[in-house]
Amino acid sequence: MLWLWKGGVKDGTGVADYHSLSPILSSNLTVNPNLKQNSEAEYRLLIR
Repeated sequence: MLWLWKGGVKDGTGVADYHSLSPILSSNLTVNPNLKQNSEAEYRLLIR
């Protein structure tokens, strides 16, 4: 998804795949207690 000024470019630019973050499914968190979901605040910092 692109928007104006995404990536500091007027018309927007894509980002590397490693910047595309998704929440961990609750079913995965239940099955594997070693996984930990990032808080919303941490998520906002990571997507900048």
